[in-house]
Amino acid sequence: LPPILYEDDRLLVIHKPPGLLAHPAGDKFAYAVIGLFKEARPDFRIDLCHRLDRDTSGVMVLSKDPEANTHVKAQLRERSAHLRKTYLALVRGTVDWDEQDVHAPIGDRQDTEIRLRRGVTDDGLPARTVFTTVQRLQAHTLVQCTLHTGRTHQIRVHLEHTGFPILGDKIYGSAPDEDYDRFVSEGLSDDLTVSFGAPRQLLHAAALEFPAVRGGRL
Repeated sequence: LPPILYEDDRLLVIHKPPGLLAHPAGDKFAYAVIGLFKEARPDFRIDLCHRLDRDTSGVMVLSKDPEANTHVKAQLRERSAHLRKTYLALVRGTVDWDEQDVHAPIGDRQDTEIRLRRGVTDDGLPARTVFTTVQRLQAHTLVQCTLHTGRTHQIRVHLEHTGFPILGDKIYGSAPDEDYDRFVSEGLSDDLTVSFGAPRQLLHAAALEFPAVRGGRL
């Protein structure tokens, strides 16, 4: 069971490890966050308040009743002034800025055969991410990422757009598309790990703040 960071009678806050699905996907059985906690808390109506990519680690919120689920999802959807989502990412290259406020619309890309890939497009939905340099290393940089909108793959797309993709990102990194195709068909090999830069994308959900649910504290 993933570590529990906080729990009351309305909410569960957990640390999702990398490699664990938030929800089962496809036609093959796989362990996922939702199933594990439904089994661990059978007396509650456990549901996801949001999701993280399989390779992304960090803070995830689950509700224990429908009202709490609606409340948290509304806060996430409306991006209220009291909500703050913060991630940490290790990116390729040494950035030359201390802060980067990226306003760039995100939509479907037409220049790729990778179905999941999104990109900055003129007809995309408005998206904003603020990046702050935490530490510059020899060949990489640790950056803090603060989301102001919630588009699919937003941090990954915006970091690729700035020229500093996340290390280990198989879709938005600097590896050629053929390597992603090989990964899908054959799995991760030593040479593909070298190409991607890491076994998984080095993105971590570090913090999530939002107003408390009545009847519980957070």
